[in-house]
Amino acid sequence: MNYKKILAGLLIVALCLSTIPVSIFAEDQVPAAGAATEEAAEPESKEETETLVDAVPSVMDEVQEATTEPDASETAAVTEEQGKDADAALPTPTTATGVTQDGFQYEMRQNGPDDAKIAVITGYTGKGGAITIPGQIEGLTVREINSGVFQNNTTITSVIVSEGVEYIGYNAFDGCSKLTSVDFPSTLTCLADGALRGCALTNTDGFKKAVNLGSDASMLHALDLSDNQIVDLSGLKGLKELASIDLSNNSNLSDVTPLKEMDNINVLNFTGTKVSDQSKFDLIR
Repeated sequence: MNYKKILAGLLIVALCLSTIPVSIFAEDQVPAAGAATEEAAEPESKEETETLVDAVPSVMDEVQEATTEPDASETAAVTEEQGKDADAALPTPTTATGVTQDGFQYEMRQNGPDDAKIAVITGYTGKGGAITIPGQIEGLTVREINSGVFQNNTTITSVIVSEGVEYIGYNAFDGCSKLTSVDFPSTLTCLADGALRGCALTNTDGFKKAVNLGSDASMLHALDLSDNQIVDLSGLKGLKELASIDLSNNSNLSDVTPLKEMDNINVLNFTGTKVSDQSKFDLIR
């Protein structure tokens, strides 16, 4: 049949076309990007390939040297230098201690590397009676009296604190039952809680020079005169920095008129005194 002849002819043509190379039809086309990249990536010669291979070990050696731990002596030197820097930043420790002829135990103290050295009273082994706390020891100003230094000492009858002292610690004279007179300097800024509790003071004349008492911003602006025998408060009139006064258990205290001149006072304790309700009311008006 004719259609069989036609089909056979088409099959022969298709077989002939399949034998022709495809590149004949693409001679003028630009090479594919992938082929160009592969050709560029290939080394130009065997010698170039060998050079690249030989370079790998030397590069690895350099990396290993860069990551090798430092020598032990170098590490020790760095550590020592860091230690010196850290020590320089720390406060200098106490450099000396001792006892004066009058029985005042002290230490020389430097709170920081940039601070001046000061003397601090740390204890007392003297005979008592009328004592004067020195303003200088071994050429250094006495700035502080530690907490509890004279606590429960029943031999001290009067105390003069020399100029230069700024801080008297907690309970410093607490329980000094025979202490009837004190004299504080103008340099005093802090008389900590309980410092004069349980003494035998009858007046406040010893505070007349201490006009800066209560001005230390880091401390409470308070004065504890509880458990004394105070009847006269006139010595407190110049203390403008105080905000609180404890006068409890001063059993004979009745006149609080001097306190009217202390504008900053907002807390007063008159428990165990003879202060009348009217006097209390007059103070808060």
